[in-house]
Amino acid sequence: MEIFTSQEFKKIFKFRPWRGALFDIDKNATILTKLIPHGDLSNTKIPMLVSVVDLYSGKEMIFHEGNLHALCLGSSALVPIFPKVQYQDMLLVDGGVINHMPITPLRDFDLPIVGVNLHPRGDLSSDYSWWQMVKRVHFLNTFSSGLSNEQECDIVISSSEIRQFSIFSMKHLESLFEMGYKETLKKFS
Repeated sequence: MEIFTSQEFKKIFKFRPWRGALFDIDKNATILTKLIPHGDLSNTKIPMLVSVVDLYSGKEMIFHEGNLHALCLGSSALVPIFPKVQYQDMLLVDGGVINHMPITPLRDFDLPIVGVNLHPRGDLSSDYSWWQMVKRVHFLNTFSSGLSNEQECDIVISSSEIRQFSIFSMKHLESLFEMGYKETLKKFS
């Protein structure tokens, strides 16, 4: 939380709408090394998998080794908001484009699967606008894969209250952190 709320972190984002995305990210910022201290994905203390989509092939890719900085930036490349990432012979974007909750590789571990749903589905009110309908169709299309995968999780952490916040709002990070912390405690107490 200290890193995400710092001025140093906020400065890595530059508004540059004419360069393929609305925001550019300073990939060489020292704060990213604080946030992602390992160079290679295989060197993390806890085994970690990163889900991305290769735009060239259109396939979901799950990495368990490789350049952690590049893979994390690729995994958070919400095009057209954040830029795609060139990595080896691939063009990476957020894995949620194809699979919102990628649990398949977790089945290989003999552990309970804990899913975190940051986009819980709510009901559409009967008094909806044209724009709300467009957003609803996009939401259902984008997150439909997560709905079935969520049912296969042993534990799901989510809160309908999260729908009150904008996905890109940085000013409510502490409230969102507290909400997630409380929901997690409920599931594990």
